[in-house]
Amino acid sequence: MLPCFQLLRIGGGRGGDLYTFHPPTGAGCTYRLGRRADLCDVALRPQQEPGLISGVHAELHAERRGDDWRVSLEDHSSQGTLVNNVRLPRGHRLELSDGDLLTFGPEEPPGSSPSEFYFMFQQVRVKPQDFAAITTPRSREARAGAG
Repeated sequence: MLPCFQLLRIGGGRGGDLYTFHPPTGAGCTYRLGRRADLCDVALRPQQEPGLISGVHAELHAERRGDDWRVSLEDHSSQGTLVNNVRLPRGHRLELSDGDLLTFGPEEPPGSSPSEFYFMFQQVRVKPQDFAAITTPRSREARAGAG
């Protein structure tokens, strides 16, 4: 069993999308999330309002820590990224913990339905035979210390 991390989409009435990440061996890597599929590892294509998701909305930075991965989230958007309903300042990084809830796009008014891009972050262990479903980074370069 190899250490990985996942984003499970639970928002927008389209829940169930699952992205599993096992960074290549080495110092670490970066995964990009956003509207531009040509620039991002995970394409966030809005069905409702395209302007709510930036071309490169956010980045997940993975760094090896023992037998697991230390994963931090960095916002690059004009509309915002939230972790557990708290807005992450643009350009800042926050280390993620198992069970954190991530929202890509602006904060929704109280009582409204969750964002179209609402995910749960989780640390997992995956069998090597399941690696066909792993999301691989477009850029294999380590970006430790960036941001």
